[in-house]
Amino acid sequence: MMRRVIVLSIVVGACMWAAATPAVHAISVSCKGPVIAFGRQRWCGYFHNIGFDTGEEVRIGGVPASTNTAQEFIDVVVGDLNSSNPHRQTAAQFIILTMLGRGPGSPKSVTPTQLSDWETRVKAYASASENGTTSTGPNGRIDWNVSMHAACGIINTYYQVSQDDIAPFRNNAANSNCEDPGSHEVFIMFRDTSGNILYMIRRICMNPMGQINALAPPKPANFNLIPTIATTIGGTPAATAEVGDVVRFRYSVNNIGPDASPVAQCTLYANVHTGYFVPVAGSPTVGSNPPGYIPPATGCPRVFPSGSTQLAFEDVLVTTDNRTMCRSLFVNPASAVVGSRGYEACVQVVRKPYVKVFGGDISAGNGIANAAGTCTSTAASIVGWNKRGPSYAGAGVQYAAFAVGAIRDVATASTNTAGAAAPSGLAFANTGTNGATGLFGGSYGQLPCMRNYYASRPSITKPLPATVGSIVASGVYASDTDVTLGGGIVGPGTRATVYVDGNVYVTGNITYGGSWTPASVPLFRLIVRGNIYIDRSVTQLDGFFVAQPKNPGTGGTLYTCATSAAPLVPSASLAATCGNLLTVNGGVAAQRILLLRAHGSLSQSGQFDPYTSTTMAEKFNFSPALWIAQPADEQPDMPRYDSITALPPIL
Repeated sequence: MMRRVIVLSIVVGACMWAAATPAVHAISVSCKGPVIAFGRQRWCGYFHNIGFDTGEEVRIGGVPASTNTAQEFIDVVVGDLNSSNPHRQTAAQFIILTMLGRGPGSPKSVTPTQLSDWETRVKAYASASENGTTSTGPNGRIDWNVSMHAACGIINTYYQVSQDDIAPFRNNAANSNCEDPGSHEVFIMFRDTSGNILYMIRRICMNPMGQINALAPPKPANFNLIPTIATTIGGTPAATAEVGDVVRFRYSVNNIGPDASPVAQCTLYANVHTGYFVPVAGSPTVGSNPPGYIPPATGCPRVFPSGSTQLAFEDVLVTTDNRTMCRSLFVNPASAVVGSRGYEACVQVVRKPYVKVFGGDISAGNGIANAAGTCTSTAASIVGWNKRGPSYAGAGVQYAAFAVGAIRDVATASTNTAGAAAPSGLAFANTGTNGATGLFGGSYGQLPCMRNYYASRPSITKPLPATVGSIVASGVYASDTDVTLGGGIVGPGTRATVYVDGNVYVTGNITYGGSWTPASVPLFRLIVRGNIYIDRSVTQLDGFFVAQPKNPGTGGTLYTCATSAAPLVPSASLAATCGNLLTVNGGVAAQRILLLRAHGSLSQSGQFDPYTSTTMAEKFNFSPALWIAQPADEQPDMPRYDSITALPPIL
């Protein structure tokens, strides 16, 4: 008797599977005819190309309902790949290899390189954002739960039990509900950046359906990270600072590319240099942070979207001058082809020494009178450091300033509590001024001639001793060579004028000493046809000091700080070299006055600095002693003062 064999195929929706009872036998079919999917004919297996017309779900149980992110999907597939269940292993191999675009056939395995490539491709559709419904990335997106009707003729897949393989077939009325437009199933869909479906998986059985396309490899993200550091003081951009300032370092990264970056690292370094330091463009310093330095939190590692991202800011109180405070910011990777890129910003901690003039005026541009008593004014300027509005503290003159050139950051009417207002109230001229930019006046035009003091040198003079202290009698002293002149005390009643046809290096204080009355006021005048170099150790000069050009373009400069009978070469040690306050009780006249003292700083100045203040670098006090005492070499035609009365206005 022949035993009857019952062949039964049961179809639920679009997932093929076979009943456990009674026994089910798939029918072998030939593999020929048109290719319908991934290089195979209908019913023919991906790996072995053997045809059987019945099978099971690609993955029994389908895709777990909790799988809604790229990593969860990867974990399910990799878990099946590493399992001991041949069905699940084959399903995982099929999913991985077809998503990579590998053609059909052996080997039936996934190499570590292929697995890594597949994971990277899946993540490229989800690296930007994921919310459980949709994942997005530079290659496109993944829709995790799309309800859709599967029309007749769509390609479906199933698992061949006997061959441990995956094969395609077309949905039709006999094996699916494709004729019922109301029937819907839930799918996972991988789409490209235009929204086209690349790879579709039915969740209930994990059957790939439709046209199966390879997922694109990750595109190199078009990002370009530019680290920047802005330095400000009180909200104003600043490249220099003074002791007492608070410098803010603001760290940002600007992604000038259209794509978001991958996760990038940020590293900060703090570097402090003694003296003057300028960072090398393109070579930011990678240093070792000072002990105890804690960089601000940057939120890195992080993804940088296109545009500027502020990371953090850091406020640093400046406590020591003659330093350069630097910060470096590095990002890694900076672009698809650049690893680490850095930027360094530095703030020079400087002194801004300023000058104050009490009891007198400043005039710049006066030409020296010729024999006819005429002269030509020059476009000389008056320049200093000033805080500007509203206090106008810092460099200033108590009364007026005259300049053929500009008056910059030197306030007139300084320290006045009434009358003309700083900074331009007594500036000549005071038209076209702009206090916000530091232009306090100038462009006066023509100024009176400066007297040719050296022309008054008499024919008969006394030899000049080595020090002012050795001058004990009134009279005229002279030298026709360069002189190093030591300091000393000018006693009551002594009125001495020194003429030097050459340069003079003043190495000591020159002061008026003893007790004196209006009738015995001392007087010291140094009139040089050359340069006057004032040694850095000198802190006080009483008298009148004149430096005139010896020849056009030669001499006529007064240097307030020197270390020899030569112009000082500025260096990083200037603050220490010229750190003494210089007080001049009297007056100076020169073709150029170079204020080189570095004592104090603008940050220490006040709106109404008194004469007793010691925060300025040079202090000039036009003392009445200068004009009460008549010089010993006065000319017969010069007027003598019988009495002097001050009447308003006083400039």
